[in-house]
Amino acid sequence: GGNIMYYPYLRGKQFELILLRDNAEFLAENNIHPIVEPVKKDFKALKRAFKVLEDRGVNYTLIVNPQAGEEPVGTSSILKKLKPVSTYQYQIIDVTIKSEKQR
Repeated sequence: GGNIMYYPYLRGKQFELILLRDNAEFLAENNIHPIVEPVKKDFKALKRAFKVLEDRGVNYTLIVNPQAGEEPVGTSSILKKLKPVSTYQYQIIDVTIKSEKQR
């Protein structure tokens, strides 16, 4: 029903990705657009989840934030690992902030 969209904000943790995969059908039917900002360097689970979302026609946004998480992850390494998922149109927001030290 309705055109109200929900944008749950997730950190790409294991249990969140399982939740996305198991409920992809529900997300698609209910206009739910997950926003995922990965905090782990392990992209396998992320790719698997995105593949399921894509197969079900769920739109999602991937936020690339190298400052988030246990160890900084470079934007290019995230994109290299995730890009091959498919030709699906997903939105990538890169919030890299250059620190003073990098001058």
